[in-house]
Amino acid sequence: MISVIEICRRAHTGTKMDQEGFDLDVVYGNARKLCEKYGIEYAPENPVPSDDDLADRVYQAAVDFVVQTGVYCTDTSRIIKLTRREVSDAVANAPGRCIMGEGKDRYVWT
Repeated sequence: MISVIEICRRAHTGTKMDQEGFDLDVVYGNARKLCEKYGIEYAPENPVPSDDDLADRVYQAAVDFVVQTGVYCTDTSRIIKLTRREVSDAVANAPGRCIMGEGKDRYVWT
């Protein structure tokens, strides 16, 4: 699994780009291309589809999206790129729950 040190290194050595360019060109462009490649379309009459094939295509598109797009670091204005293996390892090692908020606002997503 990728280390925090390696992520920090990439945050200082990745491709430099302004945030607007990243959002408009990279994020939007990659999302559009991958939706077309995987045949993903929004169907307002069925906002929460239960099609297993679609779920598989959305997952593959999501992995491709992270690998092709990277993660933008606002502190350094650089793109942190990840390999397919690093993304797969992160998914496999993700915790089974996510805790958000504190006190009465705390919510546990499982």
